[in-house]
Amino acid sequence: MRQSGPGSGDAELNKVRIRAGLLPKSGATMRDLVHERRVELGAENTRWQDLLRWDKDKLVNIDTIVSKPMAASPLPPFNGATVIPPRTFTRPKDYYMPIPQQIVDESKGIIKQNPNY
Repeated sequence: MRQSGPGSGDAELNKVRIRAGLLPKSGATMRDLVHERRVELGAENTRWQDLLRWDKDKLVNIDTIVSKPMAASPLPPFNGATVIPPRTFTRPKDYYMPIPQQIVDESKGIIKQNPNY
């Protein structure tokens, strides 16, 4: 869709939509794809990787997501308490995780630590 334009991914997108009992969509854009992935994979712990990839391509701005505090349920016993405080996303450091120092040491110089760690 990004390279071939709207509608080029309709066949793949509609396979998922039809399986879910939804009507097919035509002329789907990257915005539609981002929405479909968010809904389809909502509880599968893949959203963060999508956000990192899309932020690198400037399709989303990850700062607008992580800079907001996340609240728990407004119902007792949580009463809307802040679960995750607002965070700062630092590019490019936060695209990668640090490699455990033991792994770096055992590689005898073959594996290098990710930058900024």
